[in-house]
Amino acid sequence: MAKTARLIALSAASLLLANSAGAIGALSSPSWSASAYAHMPVFGHATAWTTDYGIIGGHCNASQVGTIVDEAQGGDGDGRLVATLHGPLLGDTPALDAVDRGCMGHALELAPSFFAVRWTNPETHSSFIVMPMRRLTLHGAQCRLFSAMATIQGEAYLQRATACRFGHGEWYLI
Repeated sequence: MAKTARLIALSAASLLLANSAGAIGALSSPSWSASAYAHMPVFGHATAWTTDYGIIGGHCNASQVGTIVDEAQGGDGDGRLVATLHGPLLGDTPALDAVDRGCMGHALELAPSFFAVRWTNPETHSSFIVMPMRRLTLHGAQCRLFSAMATIQGEAYLQRATACRFGHGEWYLI
């Protein structure tokens, strides 16, 4: 019962925050210095990821993420090698796979606010742009508002959402 109440409160708060975030335009990034973020630790943790998979450069290396996902199943617990976004996103199309969820999760972990991260899935040939927006805390959980845009088999999808972090690199849509 308490868990359900917490989830309802998180969902209500995310709707209010998402509506106040406003339109983000064409998902373009403002200018910034990648070197200023190269040392950036994991949001909420003192340790850093072993690699950013190109996130701080604005492009997720989907091939490298795919290799990690295939070989290590994304790791587990504190040994996780790729952050992951869980939950129904962009209509939860079949083209949205572990590689895309890994790039999205890692973007939520490391990308500065209002900085677009792009990639093309080497298997599905779908292209994605994720723009993490502001960071916030909801009932003790570290969360981020974000926008995701995908072109899957020629069809465009756009969604604004909020995801909260539970555990090392585990992001869940609320």
